[in-house]
Amino acid sequence: MSLRWTQETTHVFGGAATATIALVPAVARLRVSLHRCILTLGATAVNVTFQDTTGAALSQALQIPANGALVLDISEDGEPWWMTAVGLGLQLGQSGTTQLNWDIWYKQGS
Repeated sequence: MSLRWTQETTHVFGGAATATIALVPAVARLRVSLHRCILTLGATAVNVTFQDTTGAALSQALQIPANGALVLDISEDGEPWWMTAVGLGLQLGQSGTTQLNWDIWYKQGS
């Protein structure tokens, strides 16, 4: 795992224990592309789904075990893992309300 740094991405981090977690707010005429992330979870296993801010799934439900983590590094070709439609932000849905912490690197552009 390298977690290579790219100058073009923006890094944000945080934590929440809600079923829907806002990661990147929507901006008119721009889309969000997720390039890498680290998610860490508290004491209860959950499924997480990356979503746009309408609640539409961008990923399948990804299982994270109790006290586990999910790490997505930059892809070999530099393409994002997921991308929202223009004018929508990025959020995370979880099957529970356990503490979830994140570091994400994203681009927001047209």
